[in-house]
Amino acid sequence: MKAVRKTLALSLTGIMLVSQLSFAGVAIQKDNKPLGTTAVEAVKKDDHLMVPLKEVFTSLGATVSYDVKTRKITVKKGSKTFEFLAGKNTFKTGGKTLSMASATDIIKNRAYVPAHVVGQVMGTEVSYQNGKLQLGKAEATAVKVGTINGPTGIAMAKMIDDSYLGENAKVSYDMEANAQLLPAKLLKKELDIALVPTNMAAILYNKSKGDVVLLSSDIWGLLSVVTTDPKIKTWNDLKGKQIDIFGQGATPEIAFKALVEDNKMDPKKDMTYKMAYDTPATLVAAMASDNTKDGVAVLAEPFTSMLLAKNKNARVLFDVQTEWKKGFSLGFPMSSIVVRKEFLNEHPELVQAFLREFAYNLNYANANPSEVGKLVEKMPELTFTAQIVTASIPRSDFRYESADSAKAAVAKYLKVLYDYDPQTIGGKLPTDDFYAKVPMNY
Repeated sequence: MKAVRKTLALSLTGIMLVSQLSFAGVAIQKDNKPLGTTAVEAVKKDDHLMVPLKEVFTSLGATVSYDVKTRKITVKKGSKTFEFLAGKNTFKTGGKTLSMASATDIIKNRAYVPAHVVGQVMGTEVSYQNGKLQLGKAEATAVKVGTINGPTGIAMAKMIDDSYLGENAKVSYDMEANAQLLPAKLLKKELDIALVPTNMAAILYNKSKGDVVLLSSDIWGLLSVVTTDPKIKTWNDLKGKQIDIFGQGATPEIAFKALVEDNKMDPKKDMTYKMAYDTPATLVAAMASDNTKDGVAVLAEPFTSMLLAKNKNARVLFDVQTEWKKGFSLGFPMSSIVVRKEFLNEHPELVQAFLREFAYNLNYANANPSEVGKLVEKMPELTFTAQIVTASIPRSDFRYESADSAKAAVAKYLKVLYDYDPQTIGGKLPTDDFYAKVPMNY
């Protein structure tokens, strides 16, 4: 048996270089008592802790096995099976893939995983207290997430399909056809987390008196000014035209008018608007059948892709994100994730898990647009074909940035909107506490 273990250890060590971590051990305790019959310690890596997989999981009642050929580590707890691979920052269970803060690592011939995985796999509360990693009993907590049937729904499609953050969470998703329906649900505590237009995030912060805060900005490009008129080529060519837009007071209208001003025109005098559309798809249908006054509209993906597929004369006149950078120097943080501060303070580990999965989800969508397209087409909550979704993702800018990382671009974006009309962000600019810093338990 010792020979087998030695062979296994050498095989695992050969997978990757041993990490250069801090080996000043951190004691692991369960219910304030040492875990197992011998001292089990975590090691520090960056801003989190790594725990020895076998010792911790077996002490909590799981069985652990290794496959030398596949380098797979299998954890079984009751009817659940979890699979880890050395060098990979994901693990699998029940056909679902979850991300980890760091890859499964080999340290001194032991497999280590981030401490948060213990909570996700074993349904255990994990916290860092008094210099020790504490494990305790925990009940699964409900996590209620809101999003929109549109680009934000596509950005979250894999998460919605999985509906899983770990054994310590009961996650559910509320898909709305109109973003304007989400604020009331957040304020009434019917939602905990939501992916919303960034100006709506500021409105929620102001209405809730600071109880709804920004976690991250994630969609940095979806909007286009489109036309079916071959004569229209410049901003000045829009003078005297009717611009068709879905969503009065929403991001498409606000951003378009701000760019009109930046291009030395008056959005109130130099053009007119039609906004009487019940959905973006209705506007697409009107443009596709040449049933608008001047053949100019502001659309977000995937609706731009829908129009381009339906009308051979349709084309993108301006990419709003590119124009925004030209005019205002920084990026265009169109959509962001917000959380109720009360929920964040009570369940930081679940918020961390959600953000890890969402960042992983965005990367997956960017790398696998056709797979996400197939997934969306099967989802009744979303109403797009695989072809349209596959075409729309490369035209979108799905990119996870924490509130702290995105702060400069978000602040600039909100200031531009505020200068145009203070009510577009709720009457006043958010202060620094709008940008949440997710506390780390370990």
